[in-house]
Amino acid sequence: MVAASPAQLYSSALTFAPEKSLVKKAFIDHLTRGTHVRSKMEPTWTAELQAIEAFDRYDYPKYLPLSADNRFLVSSFNRGHVNEVKIWNALTGTLQNTLYTDSDAVDLMSFSLDGMLLAICVPGFVDIWNAATWARQNRLSQTCDNPARRSECTTTLSFSTDGSFLMSQNSTKVTVWRRRQEDETAWEIHYTYDF
Repeated sequence: MVAASPAQLYSSALTFAPEKSLVKKAFIDHLTRGTHVRSKMEPTWTAELQAIEAFDRYDYPKYLPLSADNRFLVSSFNRGHVNEVKIWNALTGTLQNTLYTDSDAVDLMSFSLDGMLLAICVPGFVDIWNAATWARQNRLSQTCDNPARRSECTTTLSFSTDGSFLMSQNSTKVTVWRRRQEDETAWEIHYTYDF
C-alpha cells in the first residue's frame, strides 16, 4: 500500500497526528481538501515511546536489561516466593514470554553481547537461559556468604564480549565461568578470586 499510494497514507497519518507536532505543521498544506478531522490526541508528542506499567506501587520492575541487539527488554517482578522474569519485545512493547525462577529474589540479569543468552542471578545460583527458546540451559552454583544480607550477594554479572566467559562478583569473591567448547550449554569454573 505504501508504494502504491503514499500520498493517501501520509495524508491519513497527518490527519491523526497531534495538532502541534512538527510533522503536521510542516505538511499541513498536503492534507486532502475538505478533510476536517480533529485529533483527540494530546497536542504534542512526548519523547516516551513505550511504557511498562506496574500493577501497584509495590509491583515495579527491579531490573531492566536490554539486549545489545535491542530485541529484548527483560523485567523482574517479585510475586511472593516466585519471581517472574518477563521478556518484552523492545520494539513493540509486547510481552513475548514469562520465565519463572524458583527463588524469592532475582539479584541481577545480564544478556550476552550477541543476545543469545540471558544470565539470571538468584541467591546461590546463576541460571543461563537460551534466548531463542527461553529454556534454561544450565544452573551454575555460587556462594552467597550471608543470604540474609542481600547486599553481600552478587553485585556484578556480565558476559565477555565473545560470550565464552561469565563473571559474577559479590562482596568477597569474583567467579569466572568458561563455556565448554565441546558442549556450548555446559559451563565450568575457570577461576575464582577471593578479596
